[in-house]
Amino acid sequence: MTALDTLGWKILFGVSVAIGVLGVFLTMAGLGIIGWQCYFWLSWGYWSPLGVRDGLGWYDSTGWLGLDKLINQAPLSLVAFVSGCGIAWVGVACGNYAEEKRSAPLDSA
Repeated sequence: MTALDTLGWKILFGVSVAIGVLGVFLTMAGLGIIGWQCYFWLSWGYWSPLGVRDGLGWYDSTGWLGLDKLINQAPLSLVAFVSGCGIAWVGVACGNYAEEKRSAPLDSA
């Protein structure tokens, strides 16, 4: 294995860690949104619904009725939490792959 190969695996590992951290932050944002909604409900007695459309200030319409309904009705906290867990999982999986490849013994072929 050459030094360039080792450097490539280290870069892949670093990128996968960054992806995992991004996923964790997105997951924490989903929990924070739910926490804020609960605080608002306990303080004022009114549940403030936050949908994906509220999180997308630039959103107008996709032209697809079903996708527009999904964007309008899906809770922002759930979408942030689930997508954050998925992104973190991808980051961990890529990091494990890079670590396994980096530490694999050399073939003597």
